[in-house]
Amino acid sequence: MWFWHTLPLRLIWLGPIFTIIGGGPSVGGMAFFAIASDTATEAKRYDCIPIPDIMILVHADGLRTHIFFLAAAADLVAQLIAPSLAAVLMAKSPWIPILLGISFVTLGSLLILFVPETLHMQHQRTSASHVALATSDDGVPHNCNTKTSLFATMKHEFSNTLRILRSSFSILNSAPLLLLLLTFIVNPLTSQSVDISLRYISNRFHFPLRLSSFLWSLRAAVQIILFLLILPFLSKIMIIRFNIPSSKKDLHLARTSILILTLGSLLIAIAPTLPLAILGMAVSTLGAGYISITRSLITTLADRQHKGQLYAAVAVVETIGRLVAGPGFAKLYIVGLRLKGGWVGLPFFGMGIICGLAAVAVWSAGWIMSKRNWEWENDRGEVVGESDDAEENGIA
Repeated sequence: MWFWHTLPLRLIWLGPIFTIIGGGPSVGGMAFFAIASDTATEAKRYDCIPIPDIMILVHADGLRTHIFFLAAAADLVAQLIAPSLAAVLMAKSPWIPILLGISFVTLGSLLILFVPETLHMQHQRTSASHVALATSDDGVPHNCNTKTSLFATMKHEFSNTLRILRSSFSILNSAPLLLLLLTFIVNPLTSQSVDISLRYISNRFHFPLRLSSFLWSLRAAVQIILFLLILPFLSKIMIIRFNIPSSKKDLHLARTSILILTLGSLLIAIAPTLPLAILGMAVSTLGAGYISITRSLITTLADRQHKGQLYAAVAVVETIGRLVAGPGFAKLYIVGLRLKGGWVGLPFFGMGIICGLAAVAVWSAGWIMSKRNWEWENDRGEVVGESDDAEENGIA
């Protein structure tokens, strides 16, 4: 944009091409959650998360989930502050927020250099790596100068790639894991539905758009409270007072959250008045922790050496969801506007149906785990109980 006088402005469209190198935000998020999971797995003590004037006691068995909550809250804080700050700075010059954004991205990239390697925290993965390296050393020719050795090297690398792919797809052999994995499509759909809800409320109830934007800020603030206070408190009560294993606790919270999301979406869709639509938004906001909770739950279903592949699969599902969400919701909204009346809420009917299907998947995953006498583990990989306890309580 600096040379907009000489270069076509449409060259901006080529920006996403550079995500081929490194993968962009999806790969960055995948790496963050993998590192956070590795670190939380080694937690052997109680930890305190400082919040202004409040200290929340976090049990080690729920540390991974709390880290995911903090990540979601940090993202919401950035979304809440950045637009307002950018608007103020743009009043002086549009280049100020652009250069600040580039500076923050560069600073964040440099901080990655100080993140320690977490691979040594996983003994199984380390052992497997040594075995793989030994095999690789034995299988790769040391002299690559001749055509024969070059062909042998290419053949070995191709075989090694196929072996890695087979190992990656092996995580999909678990039915509960596959069911939970598919529900991550809810994440981009939820984000898209929030964006379209502002126009929906403004159009259907003749609510000023500038005031409906205030509802978005209020929603983000409630979500921050949800991630920093409400969900951590419920997690602590379930783990410490009721002695529920961390993974089982995540299953219960995931089931509850996806049902709340479904109810909230349907309330927005059928709301005949503005207060009821706002109530629907409030209800759906209380289910916003579903993705963070399910991300923690699904981690316990995969072997430690496959966590990287698991988070990559999650990123793929979310990317597919983003590809579908934009045009899909836009089309439903256009159709709803043509039909008029209550059909304007058609995108939220679609969202409610998708969340309902996700709820069926989550409950089915828990049912399969109970039938297989699943051994529940805490965040340290210790078996602390079986699903028979849940069957007795009627909640598995």
